[in-house]
Amino acid sequence: MSGASTISTEKPVQTHTKLLIVQNEPEIPVSLQHRLNQAGYLISGIATSATESLHHASQNPPDIVLVDMQLNSDLDGVETATELWENFGTPIVYLTDETETGAWQRARTAQPYGLLFKPLNEGDLLSTISNALLHHQREQDIQTELAERQSQVELKSRLVSIVSHEFRNPLNTILFSTELLQRYRDQVSEEKRDTYFQRINSAVQRMNQLLDDVLMIGATESGKISFQPLPIDLLSFAQDIVHEFQPYNQDVVEFTCETSVDPLVIVDEKLIRHIITNLISNGIKYSPQGTIVEFHITLDPSNAVFRIRDHGIGITPADQEKLFTAFHRGSNARRIPGTGLGLSIVKQCVDLHHGSITLKSEPGHGSTFTVTIPLNQAMQSGYDDHSGD
Repeated sequence: MSGASTISTEKPVQTHTKLLIVQNEPEIPVSLQHRLNQAGYLISGIATSATESLHHASQNPPDIVLVDMQLNSDLDGVETATELWENFGTPIVYLTDETETGAWQRARTAQPYGLLFKPLNEGDLLSTISNALLHHQREQDIQTELAERQSQVELKSRLVSIVSHEFRNPLNTILFSTELLQRYRDQVSEEKRDTYFQRINSAVQRMNQLLDDVLMIGATESGKISFQPLPIDLLSFAQDIVHEFQPYNQDVVEFTCETSVDPLVIVDEKLIRHIITNLISNGIKYSPQGTIVEFHITLDPSNAVFRIRDHGIGITPADQEKLFTAFHRGSNARRIPGTGLGLSIVKQCVDLHHGSITLKSEPGHGSTFTVTIPLNQAMQSGYDDHSGD
């Protein structure tokens, strides 16, 4: 490394912070190296030109850079500092002669975090570097917080937009059906009444599913989603969910199971419900009316496997790549109401169970989702961890 100096090998009192020095002289006093090392700073390199400093920074990114404003190279000190800042965002502290006029005003173009006058005073050097690093860290924390807040604002705005849009259709369905039932109650046949009630029931289910999805996404984004496995009778639980999709004895879901073990398993009931209801409702929504969604559970000592198969529009290969991305909707499903949240939620619920989800689909020939939930010692540990809550 051109212009490199010997670094003290004495063990520092704290974790090393990497320091790049850019100055005309290829060396710095051994006493200063030793003092920096003791204070927890590691001189990652000494450069004598802009080109060399950029090379050092790219090979071994520093935490802070000291730049001599009187640098005699392809670029002067301020220009070099500007390049370093724009390329790496590393905080800059300038070194300058006290006699230089207007040095600080010119240095401001490179977002400096400090100014030191030569000859260097060890106390001033350490305090300036420390303050510069602290200032830079605070700026990064603020930027991170602002980005998170902006992301939350955008998420909330998008969710509000989706909810207001997606609620309109089921609300109109409920309003229209109830008005007809009230206005023509004595003229409507029993079969027609059942049809209207079924429409109301389906609309309420759709709104309830939408609210669940929105709350789930909100909890995920805020880090408040929890994993609380408890013993449940999985087959009985699944049958109850299927029954919710089949009002007035109209079969839309065919439920089958195959088990060689006790159906009492340890899972998070709330998360399993999200998995099953989202996959079944998607199967119904994207299939022609009157077709059946097949829901099969295989239960063995190691795993619970859910297989949900529909005979609907299918998913294109291009859309399958973004299948579990929030708000993403299939290119062939734009005319069908939906939020693009369901499969993203399913994936998160599966991940929390340390499970897996696979898809087999072809446009025009339906989709088959297979979810595997492990029923192992890890799940038992999760139950034990929460058993005293």
